[in-house]
Amino acid sequence: MDCKLVAIALFIFSLDFAHAANDVWNVLKGSDSKFLMVKRTYERGANKCVYMKRTSMDESSHTLEVLMGYSKAGTTTDFVEPSKYTVTATSEGASTYNMMTVRRGPASHGVKFELVYSDDQGCNILQMKTSPFPGKCELWAPEGKAKNVESSCSGKFKELCGDAVETPYAEGCRVP
Repeated sequence: MDCKLVAIALFIFSLDFAHAANDVWNVLKGSDSKFLMVKRTYERGANKCVYMKRTSMDESSHTLEVLMGYSKAGTTTDFVEPSKYTVTATSEGASTYNMMTVRRGPASHGVKFELVYSDDQGCNILQMKTSPFPGKCELWAPEGKAKNVESSCSGKFKELCGDAVETPYAEGCRVP
């Protein structure tokens, strides 16, 4: 009888732990403030070195101000002017902050993403829930882990999202 209770408790704990790993707010507010997009399942002009850089954070509203940009064609060091976005984490249908909405301005409805997988080693797979590409995925990694994350994360990305269509990350990509 006691063994069954211990087994049930361990099972519930493992479910909570696995669920907690998909908390987008924990990823966004962590010590890493710079992220690079490694790959995605949609076409967007073959941009390279697509990045997001946190500029401010409001813990009480689960909101970040970020800069997002990418390098000009054929280079990993010459970047276009970044755009400012507001990222808000929410908990929709979950006990964790599993969703985030990225808005370009206050009048924007934004694009909603769900963090479908995160392994705390830099593999963060987001699935778009609204236009322009609902159901499509992006793999983001902290700048310092982007170079190695693809080898450890490719299987999970393919399982959850299918084949990548574009790979914005290239050797030498850095967040400006």
